[in-house]
Amino acid sequence: MKVTVLSTFDRQGGAAEAAFRHVEALRRAGVNARMLVRSARNPSAWIQAVGSGFAYRKWVQLLEWSERFRYIPRAARRQDWFSFSIGDLGQKLTDHPWIQDADILNPHWVQKGFLSVAELARLSQLGKPMIWHLQDMWAFTGGCHYSGSCTGFTRSCGHCSYLRAPGDHDLSAKILRDKHRLFKDSPFQISTSSQWLQIEAQRSSLFHDREVVHLPMGVDTDKYMPGDKASARAALGLPENGLVILFVAMNVQDERKGFRHLIAAFDQLSRTLTSEQQQEVTLAVLGKFQQNELPAIPFRFQMLGYRNELTDILHSYQSADLFILPSLEDNLPNTVLEAMSCGTPVIGFRSGGVPEMIDDGQTGLLVPSGDAEKLGEALQRFILLPDDQRQTWGVQARQAMLAKYSYPVVAKKHLDHYTRLLGSSS
Repeated sequence: MKVTVLSTFDRQGGAAEAAFRHVEALRRAGVNARMLVRSARNPSAWIQAVGSGFAYRKWVQLLEWSERFRYIPRAARRQDWFSFSIGDLGQKLTDHPWIQDADILNPHWVQKGFLSVAELARLSQLGKPMIWHLQDMWAFTGGCHYSGSCTGFTRSCGHCSYLRAPGDHDLSAKILRDKHRLFKDSPFQISTSSQWLQIEAQRSSLFHDREVVHLPMGVDTDKYMPGDKASARAALGLPENGLVILFVAMNVQDERKGFRHLIAAFDQLSRTLTSEQQQEVTLAVLGKFQQNELPAIPFRFQMLGYRNELTDILHSYQSADLFILPSLEDNLPNTVLEAMSCGTPVIGFRSGGVPEMIDDGQTGLLVPSGDAEKLGEALQRFILLPDDQRQTWGVQARQAMLAKYSYPVVAKKHLDHYTRLLGSSS
């Protein structure tokens, strides 16, 4: 079986990393899976960019920014510039050898000038099964990657909060109309990493009458695994004693990531702990982050900076007693999979696919979405747990990843589904 996975990038960003792990899991299961991308950071025999060289790089930059610059003047806010995609520009791939000889076509996240909506429709009409795996909501909205509280995608979009001049016939309404027109006769299937996104896709006006299956992505549990906490802390320069709470901050300006709720929760926590207890807590921040972006809080904090070496990332998870995820919307975050696979419990909002990953009171804690006060209470509860209870939660977190999200488990689910697709198309 030959499976061609399509992704804008191979390792850049969470969606690309999830797609890469999907291909890696399939290959370990004996499937001839390959990854065809717009831009490859680590090309190999099974990862290939559509083109190469200076002229190609400039071409894909032109495609990406031609679309971006058409949206920017219409954007409601600067922080929305990368939260909305038009999707009408991209490359032609129908004649590519990895497309032509594939048994299964499996697009993932393909924005930023890689595949247009029209090209996705053409790929689906090549006479071979195509299953589009969604990493966010963009496929069935009028342009936004996450809709927040808006339910316009269940009807016709329009009056879009991401646009400076919303209205009945705004850009979002046009984009969704175009998707309806182009996908009307396109015989592809939809899959999602989380049950939450599966339900949202089924609610949409675009995919409500199309099969949407839940096929989670996985984590390499042989790579992301518990380690010696003392050694990990020493490697990162973290305090030898006390509790370390890890927060990953790639873009604190993204409202969806919930940074302001995290700060409010720590402020709430400071009013419930003694000064001695506060000194036992360290907030470690991993990612691109300016120290002046972190308001004053009465806890120790340590900036770990941006790190892309696996050893450093593993040490970050292994050194932490708790991983905190204040995201207001997320599909199936890689960071939660990684933390729990390393035996680190997680506190997160009850939003998106996060509740599917955390067993409340067993592998971490779930909090009502956007409730900073409850998030502070959850932090206090965890801090006051006996050491053995925290360790038990970590062990159970690791076991949950092995049972539900390890490569062999998720590869079998996908392979079984591919086999059914091939059988039904023959």
